Amino acid sequence: MNMKTIQLLVLVLFLAVAGCKYADVNEVQVGDWTPELAAPLVNTSLTTEDLLGNIDNTTLEVDADQFLTLIYEGEEYYIDSDSLFELIPDFQVPVTFPDSVFAFPYDLPNGIDISFIDVRSGFVSVAVVPQTVNADVTVYIPELSFNGVMFEETFPVSTFGAVKTFDVSNYTLTPNQDTLFLRHRAVLSGTSTPYTLQPASGGGPPVIWSFSDFTYLYAEGYLGPGSFDIERDTIEIDFYNSVVDGNFYFEDPRIIIDIDNAFGFPVRIALPTAEVITIDGSVVPINSPTLASGVNINYPLLSEVGQSKQTQVIVDQTNSDLPAVLAAQAELIDYQIVPLANPDADPSIVGFFDENSFFSLKATVELPLWGYSTGFSARDTIAIDLSEFDDVIEGEFVSRTTNGFPIDADLQIYFRDASGNVIDSLLTSDQRVIAAAPVGADDRVTSPAVKDTRSAIDESRWAIIKNSTVDIVIAGKLTTLNNGSESVKIYNDYQLDTRLSFRGTVRLN
Repeated sequence: MNMKTIQLLVLVLFLAVAGCKYADVNEVQVGDWTPELAAPLVNTSLTTEDLLGNIDNTTLEVDADQFLTLIYEGEEYYIDSDSLFELIPDFQVPVTFPDSVFAFPYDLPNGIDISFIDVRSGFVSVAVVPQTVNADVTVYIPELSFNGVMFEETFPVSTFGAVKTFDVSNYTLTPNQDTLFLRHRAVLSGTSTPYTLQPASGGGPPVIWSFSDFTYLYAEGYLGPGSFDIERDTIEIDFYNSVVDGNFYFEDPRIIIDIDNAFGFPVRIALPTAEVITIDGSVVPINSPTLASGVNINYPLLSEVGQSKQTQVIVDQTNSDLPAVLAAQAELIDYQIVPLANPDADPSIVGFFDENSFFSLKATVELPLWGYSTGFSARDTIAIDLSEFDDVIEGEFVSRTTNGFPIDADLQIYFRDASGNVIDSLLTSDQRVIAAAPVGADDRVTSPAVKDTRSAIDESRWAIIKNSTVDIVIAGKLTTLNNGSESVKIYNDYQLDTRLSFRGTVRLN
């Protein structure tokens, strides 16, 4: 039972008592009269979803057997191919006289060795400085082709020079040993007589090549080592938010990282940061050989272009200390996942990516409700005004719980004054108000447990409580079977029935 449910029961209790004095008998004008009244206050049934459904930032998953799991989700990260295509830069190439062939080193960062690239769109521009005669200039790039035909263009150059721009959309770029050979030849206009282009005045180059506004459809080759940029993330675990002592030990908690990868090259994920921040601010690292060594991610092969491959990485009790770390009262899981491309830097691996390639990643924390609790104590404070209870003299609360959960619950309610001092408590001592139901060999409850509790407040105590209380502190302690020595499973069809009644004396004037 969570703290919000306990709050609800307590508020109903007090509001119901307040309601007793507003019966029609208030309209009867008689002398002092102190009758005994008995009234049912609460008669309710609470399911597991009622008790857990108010936990924030949580999805409650119910499987086919009605077993329950708390789900906490991290951010989803998506990387498309634009970030990789951006590694291919625009550039300008001045060609110095008198060379008509320029070997431009097509060096890309991170050791990328491109076999070929299919161009979606882009432009090749050629600027020729003014010449002393009219000439016809042919420019060509053997490494740039369309349907197997080399890029080649001819245009006239006058004494004013010339600037030409050519659309090379849907061309294929195939560097020759990481080199583009930018070639030109010139003849006198209207003849076949060779002509050597003259430099610009001042000795500048006669020809300048520019590649601009390139976008790409597909790239193949050794794409080099590197990493994807994924932000550090935290997942909030609010299960322990109201806990002041004790713990709940989950037997099989899991961090699940789901990855979908359409990039055709090896990827390995590393987790340089994986830690729990507890409710008191402590930082506890999650130790896992799986995380420390990294995990290789599935990827499509050259024969699988257009497909994506899925990988699920699971961190649990078999490969980490996650159960113990969470039991330290985790509030946040802080993590950073770094996908490493070509982590072994093997240039013999030919990979690919295309315009539709992507890499997506999402981390989820799953807490199956299977575990044990040792003094799992929660505490909360509610402001309350008891001035409406002037006519109540004394009374007794009687509760009967029929508990279908394998969990004991001890409860105490403290009354505090304006200075925060405890002036009294509802119960004479912490009492077990809910008894754990027994379970069978299949970990299922065999029958509910019934528990009766009585709590009386006499006239002198009530006078102090009524006049001085500004808030109440609700303290609850949950313990699984056999004082927390036995792990239990929580199912969705479990139920807690509560009947609460008040028998007391009121003064009616």
